[in-house]
Amino acid sequence: MVAAAALVTLCAVPARANPAVLHFKLPPIEVGANPTLGDIAEVEASDDLVARFDAVALGQAPMPGHRATVTGQELREWIRSEHPDLADAVVWQGPASATILRPGIELALSQLESTAESSLTAWLRARYQSFEVRPIASSPRSLKMSREATIHMVVQGSGASRRMAVWATIHEPGLPDRALPLWFSVSASAQAWVAVRDISAGAEIDDAALQLQVVDVANIPGAIPAGFAAFSEKQAVSPIASGRVLTQRMLVDRPMVAAGDRVKLKGMEGAVTVES
Repeated sequence: MVAAAALVTLCAVPARANPAVLHFKLPPIEVGANPTLGDIAEVEASDDLVARFDAVALGQAPMPGHRATVTGQELREWIRSEHPDLADAVVWQGPASATILRPGIELALSQLESTAESSLTAWLRARYQSFEVRPIASSPRSLKMSREATIHMVVQGSGASRRMAVWATIHEPGLPDRALPLWFSVSASAQAWVAVRDISAGAEIDDAALQLQVVDVANIPGAIPAGFAAFSEKQAVSPIASGRVLTQRMLVDRPMVAAGDRVKLKGMEGAVTVES
């Protein structure tokens, strides 16, 4: 928006015989995201000149819910900079300055938290048997935004963790999107695989060494869920003690041929294939 400055009484001497006469509209002057001269000033001139002045873009408006002061001097300099052919075709009358307002609403953060908690609850319900969600207080406690703003909620992460964020993306016409994290403390229970005996490093994972138990998976990132059944293709990366919940990081794909395996070699057109 045109920068604020000290109030100045202005009357430009026109170079044209029939200049446009401009004066600020009566307050309150409310503007949208991208105001034009026609939004804040009345123009008295020929129809074609009125249309040209009305269409002069003034840049970005104040943030929603905020005000700004604009002077006739600033507007004349802006017109001279952006539209030199119109600069000497205007006479300013009336008040030397005006205050413009970008209408907005003030939204209590508790309202956003409630919506975010609903999104997180639905996300957890689709994945876990039981869970508990508690908001973590955020600051500030309210937000100003335009009446046309839309808010989109996205749960961060691929699995439950003790501290989870729901990102609220606020989209307002004419402004860059704002993203605000809303934090929650989470506990979530689900069936996961637990070792019922010690498993040595490099050992193949035997189903008999595992058991499904209900655990708080929010405390164990990467816990292997009940639906996983490909343990015969895995081996332990390092020793796994009895009672540990298995996670993806504990396992590695079993190689097709391990050290000590007996193999048969068969020549095929000069190439070699391996049969176990």
